[in-house]
Amino acid sequence: MKKKMLGLLAAAAMILPTVGMSTVYAEGRYKAEFEESTFAGMFDVWSETVGDTPIFVRDGFIISTGRSENKILLKQPSALSAFTLEADFYPIDDMCQFSVGYYIYASGAADTLDGINAYNVQIERDYASTSAFIKIHRFEYGYKGVIAEKAIELKKLPVDMKVSANNGNVKVYVYGESVAVVDVTLPSYTPGRVGFRTFRGNAGKIGNFRVTAADLDADKSELSALLADARKIDTAEYTLGSKTVFESALQTAEHAMESNAQSVIDNAVSALRSAIVGLNKNYSFADLSALIAKADEKLAKSGVYTQNSIASLRSVAARAKLLTEDCASDDLSAMGLLLDNALEGLIKYIGK
Repeated sequence: MKKKMLGLLAAAAMILPTVGMSTVYAEGRYKAEFEESTFAGMFDVWSETVGDTPIFVRDGFIISTGRSENKILLKQPSALSAFTLEADFYPIDDMCQFSVGYYIYASGAADTLDGINAYNVQIERDYASTSAFIKIHRFEYGYKGVIAEKAIELKKLPVDMKVSANNGNVKVYVYGESVAVVDVTLPSYTPGRVGFRTFRGNAGKIGNFRVTAADLDADKSELSALLADARKIDTAEYTLGSKTVFESALQTAEHAMESNAQSVIDNAVSALRSAIVGLNKNYSFADLSALIAKADEKLAKSGVYTQNSIASLRSVAARAKLLTEDCASDDLSAMGLLLDNALEGLIKYIGK
């Protein structure tokens, strides 16, 4: 069951009231702040323990005290591929066990334990330890293992952790240091949501959260115009193979319009444009026969066309005459396209 909504997401140009924390500005970007007065905001929360109330907001912090694994995801942006997350993570006390961090590239969640499709960048500390591990876990509605891990010294509390992700490459920084403690390229990723994971009451509180992303304002104008043209194409006259490629690219492009990732938009434009160019007309045996007749007429006119262009047409026409009505439709279409192109490629001598 989906739990409470938390937090506030607003444009950086807006000045928002704060409770127990200073305002964070990121020019031309977006920011998230936690306010005691805003529960029905921009976060979706899933809790492993039904009936528990493990997450609440007080004095500008998200606070976790329950016994559950909690998933806290920003509703928007919903399809980030390149972004930076920053937050301060406080344990319940200086000696307690500690397990809290970020979800990145998330595309769905449930109330069950490990019920999410995402990567998780987690700080994990045992009781009374002066060290901790930064671990990147993979979840696919079940735990799939550790992608990377690194031991760090707990120099102070809270731990301020920054995650910089760029199209699947993830760098993790702590305590404002310039060198990443973890730098890994994920085996795969899909642009998605970001947020927090708290585990079994071992989190404490989270403050000073900020998300910045280079692709929040993706330019979709070219893709939108290309989609408008592509939707008008009648695929009935094209070969099955080229039609299948086109329809797949069209579907991908439709989904890409929901993304805020510029790389996703650009890739969709490239794939759809290529698929449109690659559409091959479906030629029947009758179509091919008509082209052969047309080619014979052209070949009978000696001295009108350049030697190279007429030789090319003669070669293709000879191959086309070997095909029969029983040939596969793809073979007929491929030969029809070659013959059509050879006819289009005829070059007249000047003055002819």
